[in-house]
Amino acid sequence: MINHFSQRIFAEWGLQGTLRSMVELLIHTEEDFHFFINRSKGNSGRFFFTLHEIRRRKLRGMSLTFEEFERVCRNNKRQALERLFLQKITDDDLDRLGERTSQEIFELHSRLPLGTTFSIFALYLD
Repeated sequence: MINHFSQRIFAEWGLQGTLRSMVELLIHTEEDFHFFINRSKGNSGRFFFTLHEIRRRKLRGMSLTFEEFERVCRNNKRQALERLFLQKITDDDLDRLGERTSQEIFELHSRLPLGTTFSIFALYLD
């Protein structure tokens, strides 16, 4: 479900594709909303960079434990991965994981640099 902060951004700039997905995933608070508005200043060329800044800030402040990741993963693997990476996870992304366990995924993720995207993470799977 899209929150009202995301809706305000969509109404103003009509974002599509990757930018829209990033806004839906990252903009959930008034602080996020104002940070996005103030940093991008309506310049569509700055949207991606501003969203990337928000993602990195959220990752630095995140404290997702393995137990919590595993619990969410049992119910909804996509949702668990989206919380871990703070990015949309596609069906193809899920397929790339194969039969890896939540523990294998979490441990590999924890060894990689902060902010590693799923596509970079997937390079380490083989």
